[in-house]
Amino acid sequence: MGAQSLWIDEFNPQFDSEIAYEINHLESVLNDLSKITAYKLYFVQEQVSEKNINDLSKLTFLSYSSIINYVSSNISNSYLLFSFVTIPKKYNLYEGKAIPLTNYYFHTIKAYCFTFRNNKGNKVKFTITCAPFFQKNEITSFCIQTALATLLNQANNNNALILPVQINEIAGLSKDQCLLGGMDIENTKQVIKKSGFFTREFDFHIEDTDKLFKNLKRKYDLNPSGIMYPWMESGFPGFVVFETKSGVLHAVPLTWIFT
Repeated sequence: MGAQSLWIDEFNPQFDSEIAYEINHLESVLNDLSKITAYKLYFVQEQVSEKNINDLSKLTFLSYSSIINYVSSNISNSYLLFSFVTIPKKYNLYEGKAIPLTNYYFHTIKAYCFTFRNNKGNKVKFTITCAPFFQKNEITSFCIQTALATLLNQANNNNALILPVQINEIAGLSKDQCLLGGMDIENTKQVIKKSGFFTREFDFHIEDTDKLFKNLKRKYDLNPSGIMYPWMESGFPGFVVFETKSGVLHAVPLTWIFT
């Protein structure tokens, strides 16, 4: 991305309401929590020097991330609460310039506005047109909550950021349900409906569709991937749920492209 500078800043509850929300949430569900800290990381395109350190509003922020560290029951753990990263680019020798990559990230055209605190304690607002990423805390948020947070933040027209743990609140889950993972298919559809959207489900379970796939292969020489990929790359927001091992499911948000 051409980053030349990196800031690492400590969490400030006066500026960082989303991080404060996550920390308060962890404190409410972990009775044996002994320590918790949060850090913010900023990558900037320009090389920061004495000439521009006092005018951060002119800098190009490439990413903004937050890392949560906590200690509970003698267990130390860290996770990436969120990361907003601008569209990656790669230098193209034929065109003589950097061009956007079209793979390996969640496509987006949405601009997110954030606030940075400079060395004098003043607020500096900056915007990143970026792809969001959320990581599960494995306590009350898991892959389905992070997938929904990615999709709903993209579709949300207001400036309020939706965290994965807040997906549980939209679903109306209790504390005990949150600690158990909480989200099943019905909860998931309710969250989407309450957020003002509708759902369409497509079951590509091989046990149910093996006969269909074989018929399509025999008649039209069409592989299963030729059936699934049009839905996955249709441009509609969604996610794929697949089994990583027996009884363990994983959800991944789909690419979202506007044309």
